[in-house]
Amino acid sequence: MFENLMDEVPDYKAFYTIDELNSSSEELAHKHPERVKVSDIGKSRKGEKIKKLSEAALKQDKQQISTMLLEIADIEERTYKLLKDM
Repeated sequence: MFENLMDEVPDYKAFYTIDELNSSSEELAHKHPERVKVSDIGKSRKGEKIKKLSEAALKQDKQQISTMLLEIADIEERTYKLLKDM
């Protein structure tokens, strides 16, 4: 069972830094404040803020949701291509 799960995990050559993850989360929340919320949920051992990305509201126009999902898919695709080429 564990092997099956691992087969679905991409073979990343690099990962976002905490700053890059936080920046990308903040950018998404800024672009879609009616839908996405970023909040601090604690601190790391080094004292850095741990952020949580969550839904801000449940009521949304289907077109807005579709647009947001397409933007997320585009970001993921560009990230995958970048990491694949490393």
